[in-house]
Amino acid sequence: MNVHRRISIAGAGVDILLSGSDDRCIPSFVDELRRMPSREGADEPPVMQLQLQVSDEWQGPQEASVTCRALPDGSCCVGLERMDFSGELKSDEGLYRGSFVLDGRDPAVLAICLRACFSVVCEDRGELLLHASGVFRRGRLWLFCGPSGAGKSTIAESLTGGGEPWSFDRVVLSAVEGRILARSTLFSAPPQMPPGDGMLPVAGIFFIEQATAPALQPLTAGETLRRVFAETLLLTRLPENMRRVLDTAGALCDARLCHVLRFSRDASFWNLIDAMEDR
Repeated sequence: MNVHRRISIAGAGVDILLSGSDDRCIPSFVDELRRMPSREGADEPPVMQLQLQVSDEWQGPQEASVTCRALPDGSCCVGLERMDFSGELKSDEGLYRGSFVLDGRDPAVLAICLRACFSVVCEDRGELLLHASGVFRRGRLWLFCGPSGAGKSTIAESLTGGGEPWSFDRVVLSAVEGRILARSTLFSAPPQMPPGDGMLPVAGIFFIEQATAPALQPLTAGETLRRVFAETLLLTRLPENMRRVLDTAGALCDARLCHVLRFSRDASFWNLIDAMEDR
């Protein structure tokens, strides 16, 4: 029996139709995706259609790879391979169709595959898929970037300074009329909250480092670019996509929102942010 489920990613601007040969292809077994609302029989075509196949005897490649090729009809086909999934995603004027085989022994593989496909969409749109958590506090959105273990989730979960967690892991940044706007994603929405309530203006972006005392340091344009791209998932790196992505990164530099934040895993750093905002 062929199983279908349509997922609307609130605020992220992507609607996905998943199809597979059994219910393991549908994201009910992935905790992060279980909260996503499904839509049956929606009038508009989904932005992305993925045909999925689960294999319990998967033998994937030893190394991850990304290949891109132009098709005769003018569309682009992106091949994505990892140790746990393999397939192709065809993009054509803002619509995406893909076919993937997943390692059925890995319960997290569907989320990983969807994240890779979603990153292709972001690149096509010139958006930055940033490794960041977010806190909505006093009517403002603050983002916190850093590698795994730096403290992003700790800030969003327990050091919100009276604010609310908005994202735990991945945030989409776009530039609109000189403003930097953010959307949460289906991969990182806090429990009991939808994955973003649309696009929100960003008040500040902090690259966090652990220290004995809190401190804030503004970043130069060059340092902003270096740190932003170190925390951004980019797969295809097609020239036209990179031009759009660089335009967004340039707008982020012009906005002067980025700082290094040193903190000691307590909420006292919010005093520095409040003082910066008051200035």
